[in-house]
Amino acid sequence: FTRITRAIASSVVAALRDREPATMGIGFDLDFDRADFMFHDRRFENDDNDLVDNADPSRADPATGDLVPDGKPDGRIKDHRLIVMRFDRADGTPKLALVNFPIHGTALTQKNLFYSTDVIGMVETKTRERLGVPVVHVQGSTGDIQPAEALIGFEATRQNKNFQGMETIANAAAPVIEKLYRSIHTTGAPSRIRSAVFTFREDRQLVGYDSASHPYPEFDAPFGAIGCGIISDLTNVI
Repeated sequence: FTRITRAIASSVVAALRDREPATMGIGFDLDFDRADFMFHDRRFENDDNDLVDNADPSRADPATGDLVPDGKPDGRIKDHRLIVMRFDRADGTPKLALVNFPIHGTALTQKNLFYSTDVIGMVETKTRERLGVPVVHVQGSTGDIQPAEALIGFEATRQNKNFQGMETIANAAAPVIEKLYRSIHTTGAPSRIRSAVFTFREDRQLVGYDSASHPYPEFDAPFGAIGCGIISDLTNVI
């Protein structure tokens, strides 16, 4: 605990001391990994449920917060947007890249008992090698998204494939991120920020599960913050 907190604190202090005037730009790739080569919807059991309005997932009843369905099964869903923010120093030299796309850091599975950045850290590493600047991955809408099994391997065999699969995913993502990063033009003009807040239900009934015991017994939270597992004993951790 002490080692981790000291590492976090020292990183914060170093970042504060490293502040300097900079320029910023942002780029979007709206068709990132359409073929599900790197990441995909991980729970196919709910594909036939009409969870939300496919065209506008932010729609909700203002009185109840219920999402408005459109009457069509949603199928396999994931966010295909790759967002990259580029930061340059005042003299134009690159300083940092912020990368956003959804992917769960679950390549190493629950059998890994070591602290790890998992596939997310591998993407950062491989992209940093190409760009020559620090790269930070900012997680997105990843609740139902996992690394591609075709690369990582299925549960029974994946323990021997996970590191190789993580590297393959990162090597596929890095050049796409690099291309977008290098296309971005930064500016030092004042930024205008607009925020929006949407409130909507996310309980198990809304996503198609009538009870906590079916089909996933670990879904024991009635509203939000659904845990990924229940620890019944140390040999059965989901």
